[in-house]
Amino acid sequence: MTGKIDLSVVIVSHGHESMLPACIASLAPALEGVASEIIVIDNLQAGKVAAALADFSVSLLENPEPRGFAANINRGAAAARGSYLLALNPDTEHHTGRLADALAFLDSRPDVGILGCGLLNPDGTHQQSYRRFPTIAFLVARGFGADRWRWRPDFYRRRLMENVRFDHPHQVDWVFGAFMLVRRAEYAGA
Repeated sequence: MTGKIDLSVVIVSHGHESMLPACIASLAPALEGVASEIIVIDNLQAGKVAAALADFSVSLLENPEPRGFAANINRGAAAARGSYLLALNPDTEHHTGRLADALAFLDSRPDVGILGCGLLNPDGTHQQSYRRFPTIAFLVARGFGADRWRWRPDFYRRRLMENVRFDHPHQVDWVFGAFMLVRRAEYAGA
């Protein structure tokens, strides 16, 4: 592919070759109107990823030895040509929304450093994929099993952002690595 690339999608496979075709196929409606590339990193180099992706137009990078998540994303970012980078887990599938809208949102909000998305569990329930930074009190409560308590203190629920709804953007301290959209110019690993 030649020309300007708006978005580079980086997916790391660590034995996820059976999930990759559904993940990549589901991206087509999300990528509509966006000049994009998909970079898949085979972290195990077992040869199965290339076979699983034979019907897709992707760039495949094979690691000589397994690396950690950050090292793999950095490798993908170094090979990427897009103005934006999307780190995407191989077990995700797109259901609704357009990445063009996400890019427009980032363009309109220079104060936003990273953009997450609404994630759903396999059963369709909301997956809380964001949090506030933990406090000492939060860590102590978690150490005592607060996730299993019938009643959790308000400070604990606030750190988990349990009452935040998905119907509009929210400021969070961190998002899960399943979907992380950033401007390439601001990505330290690129």
